[in-house]
Amino acid sequence: MPAEQRTGGQLIVSVLESAGVSHCFGVPGESFLGILDALYDSRIEVVSTRHEGGAAFMATGYAKLSCEIGVCFGTRAVGTANMAIGIHNARQDSLPMLALAGQVSRSFTGREAFQEADLVAAMSPLTKWAAQIPSADQAPEFMSRALSIATTGRPGPVFLAVPQDVCDELSDAPQRPSARVTSAFPDPAGISVVLDALARARRPLIFAGGGLYNSDRALDLLVRFAEATQIPVITSWRHHDEFPNDHPLFLGCASLGTAPSVWERLGQTDVMLVLGNRMQEISTDGYVYPASGTRIFQVDIEPATLVNHRTPELGLIADAGATLAAMLESAAAVAVTDERRALNAADRRRFEDATVIPEAAETAAGVPYADVLRILAKTLGPDTVLSSDAGNFYGWLSRYYKFRRPRTYIGPASGAMGFGLPAAIGAKIASPATPVVSLSGDGGFLMTVSELETAVRYGANVVAIVFDNARQGTIRMHQEAQFPGRVIATDLGQTDLAVLGRGLGADGYLVLESAEFESALHAALASDSPSVIQVRMDREQLSVARRLPAQRSALAAAPGGPGEPEPQPTLVANV
Repeated sequence: MPAEQRTGGQLIVSVLESAGVSHCFGVPGESFLGILDALYDSRIEVVSTRHEGGAAFMATGYAKLSCEIGVCFGTRAVGTANMAIGIHNARQDSLPMLALAGQVSRSFTGREAFQEADLVAAMSPLTKWAAQIPSADQAPEFMSRALSIATTGRPGPVFLAVPQDVCDELSDAPQRPSARVTSAFPDPAGISVVLDALARARRPLIFAGGGLYNSDRALDLLVRFAEATQIPVITSWRHHDEFPNDHPLFLGCASLGTAPSVWERLGQTDVMLVLGNRMQEISTDGYVYPASGTRIFQVDIEPATLVNHRTPELGLIADAGATLAAMLESAAAVAVTDERRALNAADRRRFEDATVIPEAAETAAGVPYADVLRILAKTLGPDTVLSSDAGNFYGWLSRYYKFRRPRTYIGPASGAMGFGLPAAIGAKIASPATPVVSLSGDGGFLMTVSELETAVRYGANVVAIVFDNARQGTIRMHQEAQFPGRVIATDLGQTDLAVLGRGLGADGYLVLESAEFESALHAALASDSPSVIQVRMDREQLSVARRLPAQRSALAAAPGGPGEPEPQPTLVANV
């Protein structure tokens, strides 16, 4: 009996279903109608977004909470260009993602057809693998390969272009089963070397990265190993929730806005165990840490990450969870001295002292960031998921908020603005019963605010808090430092985002004083609808550590007259 023929679109969707994909995010396009039609008959829920960039960010938030691969789609050159920002973030964050894009029909290729571009060439630098499905016959093979590449080794995004005629082409190609892959176990001899070095160390440290999220039980095993050996933990950029922040062995996250004690402790380490951490720019303070005299032992599933600005004394190519389990079996070999316990206690006290939320500046005009963080810490439960955008407000979250549960923080590893709201929506769709709060500046929020309507349409009742200082705060800070008195292009207009939110079907609150924020937050958390809380912030607070004197804004708006020097800013420490 001849095999049943199916379209390329049906074959593509069949592979997604067999891989356990339950949601995908994107903007429909005429170049892949065959895939959309196949999704109509599938059990996969299609989340139709307002923009392809929002779709890629939603797929990220969804993947973070569901532990599935994030799937997004768009059309030809325009849709693919919009998805690119989220794809790049997935690469920086080592997040498994599959991005599908329609393409012109094969017979049109090379004629500069409507929206034609070499999508494979364009996306290759941003992905682990980019390819075009050449025919319906090969669709199952390419799809299975894409899913395997995205989810194994160091996870990351994969991009597949699908010509329009391939979507509709008939084929009797058989289904490809998903490959089962076992964990990479460490060399027992290597484990002995690492444990011996940690046992002899005076100031050992575990420097944990995002690789632990992709390993079975690794986060739990990390806590157990740290406790068994009394070795403290510092986590890497955007991984605040990897280790309980209220644990006595947690010494902070090496990130923007972090407490100075974090960098001090990284510099004092004599033996460092680097777990699933590629030691990128921000978490090493510009490739300064680990210090040159630190003995480094690094565990990673991807060999390429072992070659960086610091070369490990020994590199173990292995799964982080499997390595921690193996080390726990012999953890008794690491003797815990009274000196180590005393040093750890002193380090924790320094970290705790540095992360007490300060009192607001007396000169503050607008809501102080410290007040917002204090209310968030008091109100939000330990299981609340926070999704943050890029922006200087993040420094306050980074230093002062205490994450107590794993998978309760989502942030853009690439620093992409506009990430916070759509990532929160994706997280809420993945876990509807979990409270999800997004934090954004007014600049980033307005880049993807249209996705608020998506949240309304799909019943994703996220709470979107907007730190409104009417400026591009991060760039303004850099301008004031590098080109004092020459501010350009960073001031923004005043908006009423509460009205905008209500116009998109959400609840909207405008907060002008600290006392109003707490009641607005409680109301938003209790609402059955998405909510926007716009908080008019103290504009002179440029960052956690720096603020301008109150008169600086007026001086920036009205520079000195003819023959007078332009006023120079004074940056005032606030720590």
